Order: sequence, then C-alpha cells, then structure tokens
Amino acid sequence: MGNVQLKTNNSLANLHKYEHAQCIAELESKYKIIDEEIFFKNLVNPSLNKLKPYYGWARYREAYSGELVKELIKRSGIKTDKHFVYDPMSGSGSTLLASTELDFDSIGNDVNPYAVDISNAKLYRYTNKSLQIIERFIQDNLPSLKGKAFFTKTMKNCCHYFNDANNLVLQKIIDQISFIDDKPARLLLNAIWLTILEDCSNRKKDGNGLATRETKVKDVWQHFRKIANNILNDLKTYPLPRTSKAITIEDTAFNAKKIISSFSKTTGKKLGAIIFSPPYANSFDYFESYKLELLCGYYAQEDLVKARNTAIRSFRKGYGYNLKTNNKYVETICEEIRSRIPQKEKRTGVVDNRSRLVPNLLIGYFEDMGKTLGEFSLAMPKGSRCYIVVDQSAYLGVIVPSDLLLAQLGELSGLEVESIIRCRTAKTSAQQLKEFSYLKTNLRESIVVLRK
Repeated sequence: MGNVQLKTNNSLANLHKYEHAQCIAELESKYKIIDEEIFFKNLVNPSLNKLKPYYGWARYREAYSGELVKELIKRSGIKTDKHFVYDPMSGSGSTLLASTELDFDSIGNDVNPYAVDISNAKLYRYTNKSLQIIERFIQDNLPSLKGKAFFTKTMKNCCHYFNDANNLVLQKIIDQISFIDDKPARLLLNAIWLTILEDCSNRKKDGNGLATRETKVKDVWQHFRKIANNILNDLKTYPLPRTSKAITIEDTAFNAKKIISSFSKTTGKKLGAIIFSPPYANSFDYFESYKLELLCGYYAQEDLVKARNTAIRSFRKGYGYNLKTNNKYVETICEEIRSRIPQKEKRTGVVDNRSRLVPNLLIGYFEDMGKTLGEFSLAMPKGSRCYIVVDQSAYLGVIVPSDLLLAQLGELSGLEVESIIRCRTAKTSAQQLKEFSYLKTNLRESIVVLRK
C-alpha cells in the first residue's frame, strides 16, 4: 500500500496572513488527512488506461485509472454477491468497467449523452453475430446499405470543424451505420464514429474548449476501419465477465436516490460503494470541451445550451452575479477572491470579467455538490462508503480546498468523514505560480472517504 502516514499541511504557516488559510487550517484540524502519494499518484490520472483494453477506446479528459477503482473496491470490503457499485458522474465508464472486471454489478449516470454512449459501448456483452456484422461493415470499401434508417444524424451543426472531404466521408459513414438493423452492432459503430470525430476535425480539445489545429487524417474511412479493428480485437481477446450487470443512463446525480433504488430492485443487491470524480471547481465546462461530438451526434446549438444547464455548476457562464451562500467557509473564500479583483484590475488596467464570475461559480458548485451528497446520504445503506476523487484549485492565489469543503458538506448531509487521502500535488497555471509561489506546494488532489 505504500508509505501511509497522517499529514497536516504544515506549509500553511506561510499563509497565516490570508483568511482562506485560516479556513483551511480549521477544516484540516477536523479530519484525518492521510498521505498516500507514493501509492496513488499514478492512479488518479488516466495515463495507465491508454494501452489497456476498453479503457483507451475514447479520449476522455479528467478521467482516472481502472486500477484506482479496483483498489477502492478492495478497501471497501464489499462482496460481489451482496453489493453493487455506483458512479453518479460516470464519464467514459472507468468505474463501471473496473467494477465489471471484478465481476461486480454496477450502474452509472451522466448528463453528457456522448459519455453515456461511449460507456455503454464498452460495457455491452456482444454476441458473435453482432461482431460479424461489424466485421462485414468495415471490410474494404464503405458499404452501401439500404432499408429502414434507425436514426438520422447530420454534420450541418458542426461542418465548419472539418475540411470538406472529411466532412463528406463522415456523413456517408454515419448514414450507412443508421441502416444496420442489429442494435448492438449499430450502437457500437455509432460510438466508434463519435470517437474519431476529433481526429478527423480541424479542432482539438485544449484548455476549456477547442483549439484550431489542422487534422492529420487524410483518409477518414481507413482511419475508421483501423479504430474499429482495434476495438474488435479487444472484444475478442479480452471478453468481459458475463455474470455481472453494468449500464450507464443519461440522468443527473440529483436523482441518485431514485437511480440507486431502482438498480437495487433490479439486482436484488445493496449499494456497497459510490466511486466518482465530480467536475472540479476549476471553471472547466465539459459541454464546451465536448461540443464537437455533441453537435455532431446529439444537439443543435440551442439545445446544447439547454443541456449545459443540467450539469453541476463548475463553469462560469450564465450565472449572473451576487449568488449567496450560508456556508461560512465558502463565503470567506469568495470574499477574499472578491477583494483581490480590484487589485488585479488596477495592476493590469483591464476589467477582469472572468474573475468577477468566480465567486458565483464556487457558490453554485458547492451548493450543487451539497445537494448531491444529500441524495447519496438518503440512499446509502449503513456501512457503505462514498469515495470522491477531487482536485483543489486556486483563483487569484486564493486556494479553494475542494476536498475539505466536500468533506464538510458530506458531514452536514449525515455522513461520517472517514479520511481524506492525499494522492498527489495538484497543478495550477504558470501565471498564478509566478505571482503566488506558495501554490506550488499547497494544492493537492485527494480522495475524500465518506461512510454511512
């Protein structure tokens, strides 16, 4: 397990003059902070997933390794014949896939339909018939199928992201996929098509959106065939256990109690562990980052804007000003950020509209996460655990101790804070590090362990 030791943030002594440091010190004194960086630092990022079967099917940002999930399941002490695993913000499905590999039943949900489809494509147990249909589809030239179209997808919402040649071939591929009457084969081919969109476009995920970069893919059909063959090889060579149930649904974590109750009735088992990583309080907008896939596969632009409103408020758009909070720790942090904005604007001579929205972002984020943890508390059986993988962040040099604040919100929801595991040092922008050197050693990524 590595070198495990209790650890307090001694470097906070350097920040004693800042009010947010007093908040952090007060919260840290309440909870057991365990340093397991040696063991966990390579597990809380997706680098170990890239070459593993299934995990590397799609590029999904802000993921963690399947080995992390397996370790947390092991620590939870749950049993395959009695318990299931739940991920309320399941992304591309790492939690569910790792649970399945250990033969646990599992369920996840996400508000991003692209994530849901990618996750379910990994988890489905395909028959030889479905795999043969896919093999025939990707032989040599793009087939020309006819019959009943099971869906209609258009590139018109996002054609400006592609050169004309790639746009045309992508449209032809998805048109032909729509005629496949075998549903599992059709859904997997649709998922494969979604995974190649970024490669074939002149946009790449970068920061909090899409950056313009010319595609290197000259032959879209051959690229599609290559990816499909790699996925078929995973399915044939590393078949998943067929005894466990696993599914992802499109829904919000605010409905966790209903989702958990329904799956419990379906499986005849109790919830054993919740394992997830929420959006971090770092202004990252998943709908913006994945808008290429979402516009091609699911939404018109106006519908994308509406869908964004179903997500946890981890981004700055559309909040207005002057949100209020009763949480003294969140309010102290927000007030310190507010106090630093005029200093920055005076120094730079520029109105900083982005920073002005940050307090509202944080208030909205922790309000939503508090509501979510309340749902968990209502649904969790006695003895079950919730593991939250989360990063601390900083704005204008003000540390946002998300792990400590989520621990406090869990406690307010009726859960016991068993521990906070320090996994690795977190990063922030070079600009902040230059101005606030204390951030280099005072930010961390952690696992918050809550128990019912």
